[in-house]
Amino acid sequence: MKNILFLFLFGICNLAFAQGEKLVAGKIIVADAKVSNILVLNMTTEKETHTDSLGHFEILAKVDDLLIFYAPHLDKMRKLIDDEAYNSKVITIEMTSKIEELDEVVVVNYAHINAYDLGIIQKPIKLLTPAERGKYSSEKRAEEFEAKLSAIEKLESIYDVAFLEEKLKIEKGMSKGFLFYATDHEWFIAVAKGKNKMLTTFYLTMLAQKYNESRKNTSITKNP
Repeated sequence: MKNILFLFLFGICNLAFAQGEKLVAGKIIVADAKVSNILVLNMTTEKETHTDSLGHFEILAKVDDLLIFYAPHLDKMRKLIDDEAYNSKVITIEMTSKIEELDEVVVVNYAHINAYDLGIIQKPIKLLTPAERGKYSSEKRAEEFEAKLSAIEKLESIYDVAFLEEKLKIEKGMSKGFLFYATDHEWFIAVAKGKNKMLTTFYLTMLAQKYNESRKNTSITKNP
């Protein structure tokens, strides 16, 4: 009788584990652009990874987790992990290139991109409780993330990298990270969506001062 009970409990434990978090493998396909170093972010757990040179990736996820796929040269994409995706050996994600008119072609290495540096998440990572997940669902967080991307695209059309680095004194190579930091403030997203460039510039300058001071303090902390 004890053996039967043990096997029953063992089976339940295995079933619970099987339905829990596991490594989900995927491949990103883009018809006309590079597929390496694309950021893959689990919006539910805030875990992240990047694709390899062929677009392959693996990330811990479970059913109902929401994955976000981001690269500056691609249209944003998200994927909800349903039962089919969870049980698949490899999930395929098709992404498309952004259609833009370019004055020049610049080759950029996106390997340094991660969710923290871009301002998508803040350290230390806080895992949501079941109650918090009920209030802030993955879908809601994805919508907020897309609102940030929309605001950033507008800001980039107004302020070039030279302005951010020379006028606002943003560290070279961190202009994208600064814009993510700025749009982490919901009130500023509302300002950025408006048509008052002078007001937007004023608040952007104020946020740049805070951002630079924050990075300076972080640097001091890391190098006492």
